[in-house]
Amino acid sequence: MWTWVNRDTTPHPKNYQSVECVRSSILRPYERAEARACWIDACDNLWLMGGYTNTSSAFCLNDLVYYDIKNDIWVWVDNDTFARDTSIYGIKGVPAAANTPAVRSGAVPFTDKKGHLWFFGGIDNFSSVWGMDGDMWMYTIDTTCSKCSKSLPDEFDNIATDPSIKVFPNPNYGEFTVESGSEIVEIKMLSMLGEQVFSQEVSGKNARLHLGCYTPGLYILYAIFRDGSGQKLMLTLL
Repeated sequence: MWTWVNRDTTPHPKNYQSVECVRSSILRPYERAEARACWIDACDNLWLMGGYTNTSSAFCLNDLVYYDIKNDIWVWVDNDTFARDTSIYGIKGVPAAANTPAVRSGAVPFTDKKGHLWFFGGIDNFSSVWGMDGDMWMYTIDTTCSKCSKSLPDEFDNIATDPSIKVFPNPNYGEFTVESGSEIVEIKMLSMLGEQVFSQEVSGKNARLHLGCYTPGLYILYAIFRDGSGQKLMLTLL
């Protein structure tokens, strides 16, 4: 079943704060369509950028906002509340506070395991002429603004594919064995929000773990090998 959660039941003017990152219950982002550049961060905040609006006149947007589910508020984070027709690219590959993508709708979104927000392309309508975009952007979340600093640890950049590794039994009630054809030196467990909740150094090709004190649910398990690579596994605690 559906639940009405936020915003208005009738068209309502947008209302932004004059300063970015102000948390306020009165903020209302533009009504819009084709806002396909949207993401969910590790703290379950719902992010979106851009789209197409016709509240007063038809134009594309580039505002970056997120909806804080826990506190039921919108937060304007970055970019503009007006129609910016030119991107500020800066130097390719170098992040800068002044860098700003121009307005667009229909951009293709991606996320990486470090929590960066990516998008490619889109379409804009400057001078009433629709044009396609082909630029790729990455946004690093300002944790002082979003209040979310959870991401996967750096050592998980080097993820191997080891068909010999297994967890058994799985699901389980907190007692299980991790077994591999390679020597395991450490095992870490993360919640589905990316927060590390357990770490233990081990030695050998198998490890017996006792985690019965953790809340039942789905977790991400990492086995770290002697060569520095690792293997990600899904674990279900009953």
